[in-house]
Amino acid sequence: MRIAVTGATGFIGSHLIESLLQKGDHPVCLIRKTSNLQWLPYPEIEFVTGNLQEPESLVDFVKNAEAVIHLAGITKARTEAEYRAGNFAGTINLVRAIQKFNPEIRRFVYASSQAAAGPSPDGVPLKEDDAPHPVSAYGRSKLEAETYLKNTEAFPFTIIRPPAVYGPRDKDVFSAFKLCARGIQPLVGKDKYLSIAFVKNLVKGFLLALEKECARRETYFITDDGILTWKALTQMIANALGKKPIRIHIPESLLSVPAELSGLIGNILNRPMLLSRDKIMEIRQHFWTVDISKAKVELGYKPDFTTEEGIRETARWYLENGWL
Repeated sequence: MRIAVTGATGFIGSHLIESLLQKGDHPVCLIRKTSNLQWLPYPEIEFVTGNLQEPESLVDFVKNAEAVIHLAGITKARTEAEYRAGNFAGTINLVRAIQKFNPEIRRFVYASSQAAAGPSPDGVPLKEDDAPHPVSAYGRSKLEAETYLKNTEAFPFTIIRPPAVYGPRDKDVFSAFKLCARGIQPLVGKDKYLSIAFVKNLVKGFLLALEKECARRETYFITDDGILTWKALTQMIANALGKKPIRIHIPESLLSVPAELSGLIGNILNRPMLLSRDKIMEIRQHFWTVDISKAKVELGYKPDFTTEEGIRETARWYLENGWL
């Protein structure tokens, strides 16, 4: 199958491309002239240069595709407008290009986020039909794109809402691995409960969403099995690295100061920073948990890796590749 993929050069995208190639599919990847292709060294891949903010550049990318998987987006920005441009406007441009130049597309799989649904404030894992209540600009921009898709007429979308994702090549959850490798186990405020996804489990969910007819115009959470506390997750990471870390308890009230400083530095440097007021709002939530029973029943989804197995494989990759 000829499958057009945005965000292919990223962490999740590169793993998805590898799985598509293993299945015998033909991936077509949207890239910029400045894209880093280090994780995509495969001659079978077709590259198309374009930009989601430039609709006319998307014609060659979409016109012969049988399906599209839209992973591209931004997770860090300085303003709500930047999040909307990266996650909402870009999605609109892509969908309109498909509707105009390839209206018979079989499936459009959109990588949204658990942030679009928001936290589960009462501790009960969220289901896909629960009312969304995002607490961050990032989550709101993803929800806006979801709403746009749902308001289209007969467009064959499937929405996947990943949680925090970890695995080889990841640079975000990697920060927890770095701290544990240095013998530090950071615990912010009360213990947090979360759903999480090993990248290979998530990719399996994307492929099922692509293949299953029942997934048309549906939304799914895709995660590892079970719910973890942050303490248990970081202990799992420490165990995989053979470390016995010192627990450092950080009051939530102390997070505001570095967030403000980070925002100030970001404004001076004219670039987004990892720690922001938006990110602090997400960190302060005590329950980021979801129910994946819908994906199990309708898609036949079953994680191939436990979280412990995924953490071990990830730690091994970081060590073998000199990241730790």
